[in-house]
Amino acid sequence: MSISISKFDAAKRELEYAIRLFFNYGDVLIIHLISSAAQTILSDIGKASGITSIKEQINKHVKKEKRKYVQDKLNEAYNFLKHGSKDTKKLLEFNPESNEFVI
Repeated sequence: MSISISKFDAAKRELEYAIRLFFNYGDVLIIHLISSAAQTILSDIGKASGITSIKEQINKHVKKEKRKYVQDKLNEAYNFLKHGSKDTKKLLEFNPESNEFVI
């Protein structure tokens, strides 16, 4: 059996589940992973509709030479959690309070 789901509905389900986990003191890394995935989908949908994401809005207030660094830092935990082929020995310094920003 399969289901059909739109990108928006997938992001909505991810975000709702991440919020549920957040308020029930679920695993902070799973909350970050799920809410970041939703944020990425919503950002892509918004971009196609001419809507600027929060990360793009932040970028407007950062000096050009620092933008890549800031974006890399904003995406660091999400990228760490979804990729295993890079930096296999790296440790992530994760601040659980960042989940409030992502959600």
